[in-house]
Amino acid sequence: LTFNSTIAGLDTVTTVVAATTNLAKLVRNLSRPTGNVLASGPATCNGNTYFTTGVTSKTGDVLEYCLLATVAAGAATNLTGAVITDEVPPYTSYVPNSTTLNGTTLADEGGTTPLAGVNAGLEVNGPADPAGIIGVGQTATVTLQVSVQ
Repeated sequence: LTFNSTIAGLDTVTTVVAATTNLAKLVRNLSRPTGNVLASGPATCNGNTYFTTGVTSKTGDVLEYCLLATVAAGAATNLTGAVITDEVPPYTSYVPNSTTLNGTTLADEGGTTPLAGVNAGLEVNGPADPAGIIGVGQTATVTLQVSVQ
């Protein structure tokens, strides 16, 4: 599972490992709710509303990303070896200690999010699954925050 944000600062999903796996990357502006007014594609993550596109920001705003990796309820098997890699978007800086997996705060690695490629990605799991496994019908939920430069 790989998320990427290298094409002109746009976030794109670059790898899906199975037809029964869905990847989503959502964002919301935590600093200015008005930055979410023009946004589209609302979706829920951890009980909060996030968006797929159109979130605006200014220097100093904090954006929160939500990455969801879901194995469909009708899948034949669990996803094993689940690792998400995602880079901090251009023109932003990572907010220290802001990465969570299924609601649990994770330690930073090398001064940045454990998702960053320099750290080889983050082994993820569904809430009821062991590390690296997303069970049938389960979702691994990762959040992180960045500050706009």
